[in-house]
Amino acid sequence: MYPGVSDKITPTTSIYTMNAPKQAKEELNFEASLSTSKRFLESTFRDAPESIYSFNTFQYNDSYDFTEEFRRYAPEKKIRHNAQFPNDCKNAFDAGIKMAEKINLLESFYQSN
Repeated sequence: MYPGVSDKITPTTSIYTMNAPKQAKEELNFEASLSTSKRFLESTFRDAPESIYSFNTFQYNDSYDFTEEFRRYAPEKKIRHNAQFPNDCKNAFDAGIKMAEKINLLESFYQSN
């Protein structure tokens, strides 16, 4: 076993928050950019990470400190944030439950072997 590589399968989840809308993920081929980190996690922890995406995020409380272009889109982003953020939180929570269940299953397997 190489140093830094887990001798056990360890589930991981990556949560990506981005200021871009969902269609930009395909248009700009985000998967190609993220594939290196995913491969690293998989080779280190011996399991492909689950990925969760949160798009078109509203990342600032006071958008008026930023550019005019950003100010133009801030009200629209705030509306979307208020509607979508609870769903994004639920997705992250559900992924945590799924990962914990997988860890418990693997621990049971390792203890029995």
